[in-house]
Amino acid sequence: MSKSRKAGSPPSSGEQEAKVQRSRQVLTASLSSQNPSLQSRRILLRDAKTGEMQPSASVGVIETLKSTGFTSAEIFQLVVSKRSLERRQQKNEQLSPAESDRALRLARLHDHAVRVFGSEEKAHRWLRKPCRALDGAVPLELMKSETGAHIVESELHAIDHGMFA
Repeated sequence: MSKSRKAGSPPSSGEQEAKVQRSRQVLTASLSSQNPSLQSRRILLRDAKTGEMQPSASVGVIETLKSTGFTSAEIFQLVVSKRSLERRQQKNEQLSPAESDRALRLARLHDHAVRVFGSEEKAHRWLRKPCRALDGAVPLELMKSETGAHIVESELHAIDHGMFA
């Protein structure tokens, strides 16, 4: 079973792998100092102080998404509005459960695309340009909904297994 790249493609560089690992560590460090070995889905919802599961994530996850290459405009469009984020930061509040889900969706699909394409640069390019296999839709725009994210994830699986459209 292919773990992270297409058959016959060159392996990703150690530097690229370190960057992905560093991204995961930043996510882990900012959201859960108690148990960094958990999957990112659970890390996002773990309270940094108590280690207990929470219905929402810290606003720090937004900085983590920015550090992986997402622009503020993309985050405001896909995760949380600018005004809501500013208000949450001022009041030191958590993201809402729905915003936390959207942040997790973005992080999950970003990590999947990096694994499939072998580099953040290639993953970011694919996420932002129209895709023929998706009838010309831009993967990042589809990620506004869980249904669209599932379509993008399915396409990433197809690419990873050599089924190009």
